Amino acid sequence: MTPFIAIACIIVGTICLLIGVFAAYTRRFGAQLVKDAPTNADPISVLIPAHNEEHCIAACVGAVLNQRGVNLKEVIVILDRCTDGTAAALVPLQADPRLRVMSLSACPSDWAGKVHALHYGSMQATGDWLVFIDCDVVVGPDLLRRARGSIGDNTLLSLIMDFRSSGIWDMLMIPLLGIAVNAHRPLRLVHDRRSKVAAASGQFMMFPTHRYRALGGHAAVRGELLEDLALAERVKHHGEGVMLAFTNGGAQVEMYSDWSSFH
Repeated sequence: MTPFIAIACIIVGTICLLIGVFAAYTRRFGAQLVKDAPTNADPISVLIPAHNEEHCIAACVGAVLNQRGVNLKEVIVILDRCTDGTAAALVPLQADPRLRVMSLSACPSDWAGKVHALHYGSMQATGDWLVFIDCDVVVGPDLLRRARGSIGDNTLLSLIMDFRSSGIWDMLMIPLLGIAVNAHRPLRLVHDRRSKVAAASGQFMMFPTHRYRALGGHAAVRGELLEDLALAERVKHHGEGVMLAFTNGGAQVEMYSDWSSFH
């Protein structure tokens, strides 16, 4: 066996081991979305912040508008100081009356940009449920129905997306990131209301509107760059439930293509 083949075998073996460990852990402690949730009539508002996202915004918003089995009242896209073609990319979708596009030209100095955009949009939202989705996420047609059917009496449901991966880098980094996060914030403690350990993914966060506002919403975490974690910590601090679940094919997000993209 040549040194090259030996190294390749070690790399492949390491990747398989990491994937196996990560999969075993998540099967035991990770929540899963229900597959066959019933149709739900509760009005849902989806909020999507965008800052120069012309390459992905149409796919994200189009997928949300195509949800089935739920009462999708509105999709609010907040254009945060965009200088590219993000607004133009949304024009073909604006024939759908549920789509509302709002533009911000400035952000207060004591706010993080994404947090300010979501706060602004949430103040305009009228649904009984609020869903915050990043614009690089593409959801499947039943994701909102499954999410609504899974949240139960939890205050926050956050979803871990499937990654659109394309190489060894992704295959290695995804389980490594998962293991690192779980080592610091174990899922079994995240789901335990007696514990203050919290975790969430800003890619998808669902709240009952009245609880989101009672907890102060995004205004309460205005300066936080990790606003998803800060919101989850507020939920746990008040003794309420956080559910961090895997979509298992229900949605995808673009993974970093290389190291330069990651940092």
